[in-house]
Amino acid sequence: MILDQFSLKGKVAIVTGSNTGLGQGISRAFVEAGAKVVGVSRRPSTETEEMLGKENFYNVLADLSSCDVIPEVVGKTLEHYGRVDILVNNAGIIKRQDSIEFSEENWDSVINVNLKTVFFLTQAVAKQYIKQGTGGKVINIASMLSYQGGIRVPSYTASKSAIRGITMTLANEWAKYNINVNAIAPGYMATNNTQQLRQDEERSAELYLHTVEQMARHGFLQYEVSNFARPGFESRHNLKYWRCEQYLGLGPAAHSFWEGRRFYFPRDLAGFVAAQDPWALRVDDGPGGELEEQLMLRLRLCEGISLDWIREHFSSDTKKLEQRARFLQQHGLTRLEGDRLRLTPQGFLVSNSVIVDLLETVEV
Repeated sequence: MILDQFSLKGKVAIVTGSNTGLGQGISRAFVEAGAKVVGVSRRPSTETEEMLGKENFYNVLADLSSCDVIPEVVGKTLEHYGRVDILVNNAGIIKRQDSIEFSEENWDSVINVNLKTVFFLTQAVAKQYIKQGTGGKVINIASMLSYQGGIRVPSYTASKSAIRGITMTLANEWAKYNINVNAIAPGYMATNNTQQLRQDEERSAELYLHTVEQMARHGFLQYEVSNFARPGFESRHNLKYWRCEQYLGLGPAAHSFWEGRRFYFPRDLAGFVAAQDPWALRVDDGPGGELEEQLMLRLRLCEGISLDWIREHFSSDTKKLEQRARFLQQHGLTRLEGDRLRLTPQGFLVSNSVIVDLLETVEV
C-alpha cells in the first residue's frame, strides 16, 4: 500500500513543545504513522499523553531556556526507547515590544529557547545519530517571519531567521553522515504564541479590511467572506457549497450534498484505501437546503441572496426580513439593492451575529 511508504514504524522521535498546538499535532501524526514519541515540555503534556497513550508517548519535563537539560532529554530518550531517529525542534516563545524599547531580558529569553538550545540539542542528537550509524532526521520549525521580518518581535524574527540559516549550514555539514536537516516555516497558526493577537478584535478587524483592500488592488476580488480570486477563477466547489447546490466529495473526510441529503466519508485514509466499496462507507448527515441554511450560507457570499428567489422557492413572506435588513443597513452591516440582500465588509466582520439576527425574522 502507498501508506507503507510513509510508515514510521520502529522509529523514535523527540518533539519539543509537545503539550499544545503544533507540537501536539506533530506528535499525534508521528504516532499515527507508527513512531514512538518522546515529548519534551516545560509543563506536563497530560492531554497529549492521554490522546496518544503511554505505550506510544513518553513525556520528559525540561525547561529549554537552559542547555543544562539537554543531556537529560537525550539520556531519558535512550533509556526509555534505546535509540532516536527524528528530532523536531518545535518549542519556542515570543516577546512583543517595540524595537526602540526592546529589553535585553526579552532578547535573551527568546534567543535562548528559540536558537541556542535548538542548536545544542540538535548537536547532541546528531552525535547520537553518528554513534548509531543509521543517520537521522532533524526538522526545525522556522516561521514566515524568517522571510518577512514581522513587527514588534525583533528577537523572535532574529531567532527564526537564524533557524533558517543554521538549517542550511547543518544540512551541508551533516549530509555525509546521512543526517537530513530541514525546516518548516508555518504561517499564522492558532497557538499559545498567537493567542494575544487573536484576542485583539480591533486589530483583527483592521487586518481583515486591509487584506480585502490589498487583494482587490492586485486583482483578487472577494467573493466570499474568506475567499478571493481573479474574476472567472473562483472555486466552483466553494460556490456550490455556499449556494447549496449539489456536489460530490470523494475521499477520507470529504463531504457531499446530493439530492437534498448531506453525507460524508470517515476520516480514515487506511480504511478508505482498503475498502472494496468505499461508497458504502458514507455516513448520512441529514437533509440540507432548507431556507435557514440557504440564508446562513448564501449571505457569506458577496453576491448575497435574492429575496424574490426566497419567495419563489419557499413561499415565504420576506417583509420582516427586509425590515430587519434595512435596520442593519442603517448601521452599515447590510445592503439592500433591489431584491438582493448582501452583507457589507463591516457586516462580514460580525457575519455570524448578523446572520443569526436575520434568521430570527424568517417565517417558514
